[in-house]
Amino acid sequence: LWRKVVVNNNNILSEISFDEVICFYSDKKYNYCRTKEKSYKIKSKLYEVEKLDPNFIRISKACIVNSKQIKCFDLSETGQIVVVLNDGTKEFVSRRKVKDIMEFLDERSIWYEKFN
Repeated sequence: LWRKVVVNNNNILSEISFDEVICFYSDKKYNYCRTKEKSYKIKSKLYEVEKLDPNFIRISKACIVNSKQIKCFDLSETGQIVVVLNDGTKEFVSRRKVKDIMEFLDERSIWYEKFN
């Protein structure tokens, strides 16, 4: 199984293990992979990355997080789920992805309380 992503670090291509990746995101027309150290530009499309590892889950059109790097889910925002990642950053789950996130948690038998 392919467990690394190739990144561009100041025009030097290097490999980063999936376990080190906190999230993949797009910003304007480029895609990036964020680790604890820094963000790297990647050539892959987000939809391609999403399929590479079952631990990666898309939380919005522009962001895919590594489920192993999730510290917690903050449900206190009104109707919005915020994913708090191990590096302290926060990413918002888009409304159309809330159902997917709940199913993801359910599949892994992670308890959650639904707020109606």
